[in-house]
Amino acid sequence: MNPRRVKFACAIAVLAVFVAIPQTSRAQAAASATLSGKITGPSGQVVPNAKISVKDVATGQAASAQSDAGGSYTVPNLAPGKYLVSITADGFSASTQTLTLAAGATHTLNVSLTSGLSLGSLGFPQSQIQGNAQEQERLDRRTRMLTGCDKPKRSMT
Repeated sequence: MNPRRVKFACAIAVLAVFVAIPQTSRAQAAASATLSGKITGPSGQVVPNAKISVKDVATGQAASAQSDAGGSYTVPNLAPGKYLVSITADGFSASTQTLTLAAGATHTLNVSLTSGLSLGSLGFPQSQIQGNAQEQERLDRRTRMLTGCDKPKRSMT
C-alpha cells in the first residue's frame, strides 16, 4: 500500500474521532437535567451554606451542592429519573422532597426551611406534642400555685 494513502487514511480516522467526541458530549448534555433553586428561612430570609443532597431513587447515585450567599444553588448533569432531595442548614429543620426530572429539563425547587427546634424534631410522637384544654388548665393551676399568683390580691385602700 502507498505510504501517502496510509497517512491520509490515518488523518481521516483521527479527524473522525475528534468530530465524534464533541457530538457525544453534546448528546449527553442534552439528555441530562439540572436542578436549581433558592433556600429561604421561615420569614423569607436567604439561607446561605445550606447543604443540598440529590439522590437518584433507582440507582442510589447521589450529587450534592451548597447554597451561595444569596441562598441559590444549582445541581447540574443529573440523569432523568426520580430523585429524593434533602436540604439541611444549621438552625433549621431538614426538608426532604421527592421529584421527577425529565431529560434535558431545568427544574426549579425553591425551599422554605422551618425553624430548627421543635418537639417533633426531638423525637416526641405527635400524640405527646398536642395537648388538650383539660391538661392545659391543670398545668396553669400548677404554675400559678408555684409562682404565688394564686393568692388573692390585697387592696391598698
